Amino acid sequence: MKRRFSVEQIMAVLKQAELGLSVAELTRRLGISEQTFCRWKKQYAGLETDQVREFAQLTRRMPG
Repeated sequence: MKRRFSVEQIMAVLKQAELGLSVAELTRRLGISEQTFCRWKKQYAGLETDQVREFAQLTRRMPG
């Protein structure tokens, strides 16, 4: 499955939300659901881009 957004793009979206842009505005601009935004936030919030990239690589390597 090809991902539509890179880790860097997701981190940029989360940063915009932290800086005050509304979730509704972000989801409308990106064409994603609020559920997707919340999932990203749950997965990636509080991590630096390098940490997220490493986490994604490890997840892809795991079987199943």
